[in-house]
Amino acid sequence: MRRSIERRSALRRWLFCLAVPLWAWSRSTLTPWAVSRAPRLWLYDALYYLGFALLAWALAEVALAVFQRRREPAVTLIPLAMAAGLASAILWWTYSESGLRMQIRVSANDLHRVVGAGHGDVRQRAGVFLVDTVRAPCAAAEPWLWLGRPHGAGTGINRALVFSGPSVPYSPQRDAYGFWPVADGWWMAYQHARRDLAAADTPNRCARGRVLHSHRQGMAWIARGRR
Repeated sequence: MRRSIERRSALRRWLFCLAVPLWAWSRSTLTPWAVSRAPRLWLYDALYYLGFALLAWALAEVALAVFQRRREPAVTLIPLAMAAGLASAILWWTYSESGLRMQIRVSANDLHRVVGAGHGDVRQRAGVFLVDTVRAPCAAAEPWLWLGRPHGAGTGINRALVFSGPSVPYSPQRDAYGFWPVADGWWMAYQHARRDLAAADTPNRCARGRVLHSHRQGMAWIARGRR
C-alpha cells in the first residue's frame, strides 16, 4: 500500500514537472499559431488562469512533501526540484534584463533580416521575438520592430525593438516613449500609452529619445500610461 502511494505521488509530480515547460511553451512565440493574426484572446485568458492553477498545484505538492517528509524517500522530491529549476530558468529568460539580452543575442540574425526586409504589417517570428509591424517614424535607418504576443491581433505589448547602435534612437514624441539599451546596439522602446501623446507622433517632432536605465523602469513607464 505504501509503495503504491509513493508511485502515485511520484507520477503526479513528474506530470507536474512536464506541465511547467509545456505551459511556458504554449505562451511563447514558438507555437505553430504564434504568427497567425486570428484573435485568440480566449487562449490568452485560459493560459493566464492555468498559470494560477499550476501555482496552486505546486503549493499543494510542496505542502504534501513537507507533511510526508518522514514517510517517503527523498527520490520522490526530484521532480519537484526539477520543476522549480525549470520555472526559475523560464522566469529568468522571460523577465530578467540578462535574459532579455540573451534573447537579443540569440535572435540577432533574424532581427537584422526583418530590418532589411523593410516596412510592413506582416506578422513574423524573428528568433524568439514576434514582430507585428515594422515602422520608421523618424528615419529609415532606424526602423521600429513592434512586438506582440502569440495570441493574434490586438495583443501588442507597447514595446518595440530599435537598432541605433550606441546612440539613443530618435523619437517622434519624447514624452510618449522611453528607450532602454538592451544589447549590441538594440534598444527597447516603451510606449507611454496616453492617447494625447500617441496622437502627437509626427516625424517633424523627432528628437533624441528619453533614456531609461532598466527594463523595470520601462515597464513602469508603460503602466503609468495605462492608468
